[in-house]
Amino acid sequence: ALVVVLPLGRCKLRITTSHLESMDNAATRVSQLARIFAVLSEDDHGEGASILAGDMNFDDGSDEEAFARQLGFQDCWRVLEHDDEGDGGCTMPFDDFSGKSSRIDRIFLISAPEAPEADAGFRLVPSDMRIIGRTPLAVQEGQLGTAVEAVQEKLPSTPSDHFGLVCDFAITKSFLETSEAIPEEA
Repeated sequence: ALVVVLPLGRCKLRITTSHLESMDNAATRVSQLARIFAVLSEDDHGEGASILAGDMNFDDGSDEEAFARQLGFQDCWRVLEHDDEGDGGCTMPFDDFSGKSSRIDRIFLISAPEAPEADAGFRLVPSDMRIIGRTPLAVQEGQLGTAVEAVQEKLPSTPSDHFGLVCDFAITKSFLETSEAIPEEA
């Protein structure tokens, strides 16, 4: 996992990207999530926010999803109640293990509680989310090689075998009381 910690006034915003173990390794992924979530909650005292985004290699209803929810991490796609194009948020149209489409790429968020008495500094809330990279690339015949061209009928040439996710967040501004000026776009 790659972690970036951004100080925002007296609080921290932690942003993490990860590619968890694939295939039939749920126990390994739960262990990986436990380590990542421990880093994301270090010294936060219930303040600030943490985002985990990436290839989680698990789908809806999995033990890994339940584990994240148990620790208070929210799946931003579910928070926003999306069903993009009726496919349930599929980010991998053809899984190389199961052969099925799935939603194995996720963005998780945990943020300070929203309460008047909470001196959390700021609260992060997902405001919009979308899938990118669905549009096939223009590829000339013979450009990709025989092996890749053999699967072209099942999966057109997209930027990756996964679709990307973009999530916009709304942020409260109470943290500005003790920090330098931060642009409105933050």
